[in-house]
Amino acid sequence: MTPERRKPISHYLDLNYPFVVYPETQGGYSITFPDLPGCVSQAKTKEEIPHMAEDARRGWIQTEYEEKREIPEPSDPVKHG
Repeated sequence: MTPERRKPISHYLDLNYPFVVYPETQGGYSITFPDLPGCVSQAKTKEEIPHMAEDARRGWIQTEYEEKREIPEPSDPVKHG
């Protein structure tokens, strides 16, 4: 996709990307986004998961957008459940 034809970054930031949470054996949680390769985060508590996931997602999208890389649309979350 050429930069002239790219959707604005706000398009991607407004999308809901599914994420998966894995409890860690030594405590805390790992968060991954199947549709966003390399987008991961960690949370110490369950309460931190939404904030940490959102922070990682936004940062990943902003970085990829600035680097002019393709940003995938979110897949069906049922496929990853």
